[in-house]
Amino acid sequence: MAQITVADELDKADELRQRGVISQEEFDAFKVRLLGLPATPTAPAAGEAPPPVVAPAAPASTPGLTGALPQPPPEPAPPAPPTGGHQAGVALRLKWYERRTKGMLHENEHVVAAIHAHTSYLLMRVMPSFLDPLIGRHVVVTNERTLVFGPGMRKIIAEYPRGGANASRTGYYLTIGNDRMFVGAMFGPMRTIADQVVDAANSAG
Repeated sequence: MAQITVADELDKADELRQRGVISQEEFDAFKVRLLGLPATPTAPAAGEAPPPVVAPAAPASTPGLTGALPQPPPEPAPPAPPTGGHQAGVALRLKWYERRTKGMLHENEHVVAAIHAHTSYLLMRVMPSFLDPLIGRHVVVTNERTLVFGPGMRKIIAEYPRGGANASRTGYYLTIGNDRMFVGAMFGPMRTIADQVVDAANSAG
C-alpha cells in the first residue's frame, strides 16, 4: 500500500476546492495546518471592520494555561532564619539550672549562664545527651560567683568569685580555674552558650 504524501493531501484538497466542496479560505487553512506555515491574515472586505488584534498565544510550556506542559515545582524558598529560638532555649536552660540550684545559692543570687561539661573526651563522645544531668560537671555562673558542680549537681566542687575563674574555651576544651572539661556539640548554639559562660565567668558582674 502506497504511503500518502503531503503533496497527495494538497492535491486532494485542491480538487475539492475546484469542485466547490471547500472554500478558498478553508483550503488555505488546511494548507497552513498541513505544512506548518504561519497563518496569513486576509484583508477585510470593503465596509467590513478589521478583525481584532489577538495577542500571540503563550508558549505551551507556560504554566497555568489549558493544555500546558507540566512544569517542575518551583525551588522551595530558603527557610527563614529562626526568630527567638535560641534565646528561648537559653531561657529554658537557665530556668532548669535555677530549679536545680535552689537552696544552694545565696539570697538574691540567680543564674546568668550555665553549661554541662564532661570530665573526659571519651565520655563526651559516647554518652547520650539525656544523661547529662547525672554525669560530668555543670558550670553555673551567677550574678555573684562561678560554681562547678559534680555529677547530678549534688554538691559544689569548686567556687570562684565573678571575674576570678580564669575561664577559657578552645575547641572542645572548657577551662574553669584548675578544671579542664570537655563540652560536646561545639557548634551552633552550644558554642554560643559556652562562650557566654566564659564571658560571664570572667566579668566582674
